[in-house]
Amino acid sequence: GGSRGHGLAGLVSGVESVGVGAAAGRNGAAYGLVAANIRARPLGLMEPGIARLAAPGCALVLSGLLESEGRGVVSAYRSQGLRLLFRLDIAGWRTLALERAPGLRLP
Repeated sequence: GGSRGHGLAGLVSGVESVGVGAAAGRNGAAYGLVAANIRARPLGLMEPGIARLAAPGCALVLSGLLESEGRGVVSAYRSQGLRLLFRLDIAGWRTLALERAPGLRLP
């Protein structure tokens, strides 16, 4: 699995973090791909921090949501300057793919 198992070892580097603070603590780094697999309530509490981790043009993948929670999560992340690219529903669970606008600067 991972980037090595898919032939991407030289192209991809990853940072695993429990919560937003540890990833953000890396010199204010912004990332080209941010993924979170967590329920809507804690995801909502972390929304400003997650949005700050997203570099301009970043893909943000949010999963672990119930289908019924998706609309509220999209609304919250839109307020942080992200737009919905697509959603995927499987067996009652929803995954959202969002993007941060390329020229957008966040506080």
